Amino acid sequence: MKRINIISGLILLLAANLFGQTSQRMQGLIWFLDPDSQTNLVVIRDGNRSLPCPPQYTNLLSNTNLFTPAEQKLLQEVMLKYKNITTNSGPPGSILAGLHKDTNNCWVALFRYTNSDARDEITFDQMVTARHLDNANDGYEVNVLCPKYQDSWYGFNFHGLKHGMPDGLCVHFPSDGHCLSWMQYSNNMAVGKWLEWSRLDNGLSLEVEFKAPYDFQKHVIFSRMTNINILNPH
Repeated sequence: MKRINIISGLILLLAANLFGQTSQRMQGLIWFLDPDSQTNLVVIRDGNRSLPCPPQYTNLLSNTNLFTPAEQKLLQEVMLKYKNITTNSGPPGSILAGLHKDTNNCWVALFRYTNSDARDEITFDQMVTARHLDNANDGYEVNVLCPKYQDSWYGFNFHGLKHGMPDGLCVHFPSDGHCLSWMQYSNNMAVGKWLEWSRLDNGLSLEVEFKAPYDFQKHVIFSRMTNINILNPH
């Protein structure tokens, strides 16, 4: 099964926040997306600067305009679930079912849960990447930055999955608990709103509306334009 690399989605969303304050932008266009693909995007705030955040978009997990009670509960659980895992000690309620090194020489551990059909495939690198799925391949993928690489971006990225493909929430939370990127997927396509907030003042820096389902990963051009390592730029 093809793996979904949420770094190419979530971290590139953060690229807009990271470089947006100094980058030149074309009015009404997102600078790291293919311009020809943006005919069905409505850019309400373009990310050049943050503005006071409307109350309905307050970037806290407690905001029910952004997160349903079920999503709040799941994200709270995920924030804690992977904090103390190792290659032979997985999330609570799981047992080690396999361990190997991948082609990048990173350890990959498979943990199965004793009270359900769920499993976690966890890759240990600069970012711990956990893929939590049931037998229908429904679940989520989450990235957690290893403590030795902690900085102001330390936190986690979360991407909902259905049948192994992006579906549901796509969010980034740094260590201070304020959401920096928020998007919804349906059947591998971005839908509805796309919101980003400034990490400096939590002002709303980007607001985009998708008029039609948008293949975000297909149209990202940032990764083809630069070799910048966003996770470790120094």
